[in-house]
Parts: sequence; C-alpha cells; structure tokens
Amino acid sequence: MNEPERLLDRKEVAERLSLSPLTVGHMMRAGKLPAFKMGRLWRVREADLDAYIQGLSGQRDADSPGPPRPRSRR
Repeated sequence: MNEPERLLDRKEVAERLSLSPLTVGHMMRAGKLPAFKMGRLWRVREADLDAYIQGLSGQRDADSPGPPRPRSRR
C-alpha cells in the first residue's frame, strides 16, 4: 500500500532551506514556493520541496559563469 504524502509546515520548510519561517511564509504567499493552503495553514508537499531544491541546484549550475576563457593576444 502507498504511504500517505508527507506535508510540511512553514517551520519544517524553513529548517530544510535554512531560512526563517517568516521568509518562507512570504515565499509561499508570493508563489515562489510550491505551496497550498489547507484552511488557514500553508503546507508544502515534501516531494515538491525536494523538486524545488533540485531546481535551485540546477539553476545555480546554469548561472555560474564557469572557468575563465583565455584572452586572445593581438
């Protein structure tokens, strides 16, 4: 049988991202994190948070300039 999907609260997400719960709350309301409301409470699916973190590491790799190119001599 499948395990139930784990839902994380703002504090748990903040700990995983090394951010404050207040910052995570702002990110949730702004749509920067894959979150949804259950009544008055915001929740994040653990699988969505893992995918978000993977996306950040991929974005960091794409944003890095890489090794410097040699200068051409004229």
